[in-house]
Amino acid sequence: MAISMARIVKLWPCVLSALLFLLAFPPLNVTPLIFVCLIPWLVELWKLTPKQAFKSGYVLGFIIVLGQMSFILPLIATWTGSKIIGFLPWGVCGFLGSFYFALAGWLINQAMRRQWLWLIPVFWAGIEAGRSYLPALAFPWFIISSPLSSWPALIQDSYFGSIYLVSALVVLVNLLLAWTLAKKPAWKSVAPYASFLVISVVISIWRYNIPVSGTRHRIAIGQPAVDMAFTGTADTRQRDLGIEINRLITQAEAQKAEMLVLPEGMVDSPFGVPPPTPFLLPVHLPILFGGRRGAKPVYQSAYAYTEGKWEFADKTRLVPFGEYVPGRDYFPFIAAFKLPQFDIQPAEKVTAIQVGSLRVGPLICFEGLFFDVAYKQTMDRSRLLAVMSIDDWYMGTIAPEQLRWAGAWRAAENGLPLVRSASLGYTLATDARGRIVGELPLIRADILVVDLVVPDEPQGNRFMPVFPWGSLIIMIGAAIGFKVYRKKKPAE
Repeated sequence: MAISMARIVKLWPCVLSALLFLLAFPPLNVTPLIFVCLIPWLVELWKLTPKQAFKSGYVLGFIIVLGQMSFILPLIATWTGSKIIGFLPWGVCGFLGSFYFALAGWLINQAMRRQWLWLIPVFWAGIEAGRSYLPALAFPWFIISSPLSSWPALIQDSYFGSIYLVSALVVLVNLLLAWTLAKKPAWKSVAPYASFLVISVVISIWRYNIPVSGTRHRIAIGQPAVDMAFTGTADTRQRDLGIEINRLITQAEAQKAEMLVLPEGMVDSPFGVPPPTPFLLPVHLPILFGGRRGAKPVYQSAYAYTEGKWEFADKTRLVPFGEYVPGRDYFPFIAAFKLPQFDIQPAEKVTAIQVGSLRVGPLICFEGLFFDVAYKQTMDRSRLLAVMSIDDWYMGTIAPEQLRWAGAWRAAENGLPLVRSASLGYTLATDARGRIVGELPLIRADILVVDLVVPDEPQGNRFMPVFPWGSLIIMIGAAIGFKVYRKKKPAE
């Protein structure tokens, strides 16, 4: 019993940090907790050996990953008809995803032992970037700074280094508070870090308050409120889409919109372009929507129609186990999960698309989570970003809200306004600073018409990716270096 109690005492800091982390995310959304959630764990890491730090990080990660991936359970239960079968992938996510946090614990402990505290926020950002872009399993989910989308004045530093730079700043706040509690350092030791934080916040607020210059464009965003996941058959969905979208087009034309953006999944065209649409194409209203293109191979594509002319851009970031199955031929048991029988093909490169008078960066559903897709579209002269999504698979879970948050981040990172169209919601528009300027209620067929200030010239910081990729390289290099050159005793 004594041994068990001792283990519990050692585990409570990482368990408490994990619970505080989860409270900052949906469904409770206690945003300020992201600035303190890591403190109990970081204070404890100062006392641990590297091996203990690795284990502590694993426990932290296991709780966080299971909490943040809980949407898998109702999704698979509805998809397969079994409430039991979803526990296997959910548990696998917890088991594998925890190793990222275990690595974070080990790296942070190594930096603490050497008094290289400035590396700790960089390590965290590097691990977040790494797990967001791991080949085959890339999934940029529960990034620690993502709840700040509701406080856009504090996310403007992402223009200089993406969401991962803001994550590093959030971890730096946690670190300074933990350092003060654990070590009570002299002010001269803390001052450089505190000064850097203050400067970063001032720059973010300053950028947030800079007026966005450009020309106003009236954009219509449609929400057809047709369940594209679990309700009805393909034929009935197409029929209902035709009825609702024809009505939305009429409303957009009546309000003199310059463009109408619709969700993903509007068409399935094995013959490519032009696709057969369930709605009547408007004569003068440019329209942007998503759907499948081709037969072998099949692509998820964004279609743009402007007065008889078609353009398309194919999706580059696909959903693992949703749009393709990694290792399909090596795991025959996955047939029980009723996964797609074929893999969708990713595009070879990211491209923008012309919709009426505007060049638009189309982000198809899952792509909205990836900073690099919107960045490349901005570098391809986009002046507006457009997310076309189907979140219907996850309605009633914690997932849709994080997908909603991503829009504010992509806008702030690139200095461009963004519109988001989803079949059941969230349908919204943000300005170039990530402020939401209009949003529709969930699950209501309606149209959102907004007058957005669109920059006359493409925006974006060409050097924005330097920080995420640089932090990843530093993290990998440090991991190798720490393994080769071991620090046997903590620095006093």
